[in-house]
Amino acid sequence: MALSRALQGGLGRIGWRIAHGPGGHRSQALRAPPVRSRDGWARDGRSAVTRAPIALLAGTEEARLAAAALRLQGRRVIASLAGATRAPLKLCVATRIGGFGGVDGLTKWLRAADICALLDATHPFATEISANATSAAAAAGCPALALRRPPWQRGPNDVWHVVPDVERAVDALPAGARAFLALGSGGHAPFLRRNDVALTLRALAKPPGLPSHINLLEAPPAQSIVEEVETLQRLSITHLVARNAGGRGGRAKIDAARSLGLPVIMIDLPPPPAMPSVPTVEGALAWLSATIDGA
Repeated sequence: MALSRALQGGLGRIGWRIAHGPGGHRSQALRAPPVRSRDGWARDGRSAVTRAPIALLAGTEEARLAAAALRLQGRRVIASLAGATRAPLKLCVATRIGGFGGVDGLTKWLRAADICALLDATHPFATEISANATSAAAAAGCPALALRRPPWQRGPNDVWHVVPDVERAVDALPAGARAFLALGSGGHAPFLRRNDVALTLRALAKPPGLPSHINLLEAPPAQSIVEEVETLQRLSITHLVARNAGGRGGRAKIDAARSLGLPVIMIDLPPPPAMPSVPTVEGALAWLSATIDGA
């Protein structure tokens, strides 16, 4: 929270323009005031403390905070978004959108871009991306760190049924349930075999081939418990299905279910990536400083 508040003033002074980088990837280049570096003032704000850039695998609030903090430190950063969201929130650093082509493609990109360190701040359930990043960083000889926020903890009034994966979540729903799937665009597919429950899927965009019998709520997660309570009541929801991704952004639905006494089918965190990890942005910044600067 302290880091977020500290960044607000700095971010308000940063301008934006959208450009196309190599390979047709969209990037966000900055118009920013000059930044003090070890070599003196940068002429246009784009030179940095490190000549070689940091790779930031993004897509979370923590990634946006890390990008902003690194930008204000004068570091060169290239962020990457998978492109799963049609209108992702902007990052205040150069950004590429789209896949790398698996481990080999990412390894080649890390070498070609002369990346000095990789920070994986992707969604904790984006396991394929993290696995690829782990392998590619090792192959490229690039130091790598995962930024993984802590999962939510069950409170005394929470009614959670914790399951290890989405298939077990499908089995955990009782017949006749009216389930709210807070699982994103692709999260509904395993539930299609259950024709004895009513399903509502919340997603930022309509998934291709979504069956007509699944109710779609095309919206981001509400940030207010009151809004989430209203949504769950309006849809006569009896069960919430969610992934224990932690963080502030999706917490309101969990608190709303608690206030209504609704059972939550909670999908547990997958195993962490096989790279060092920290739970906070501050920890990631400290690791980057020690790794790059030897501080």
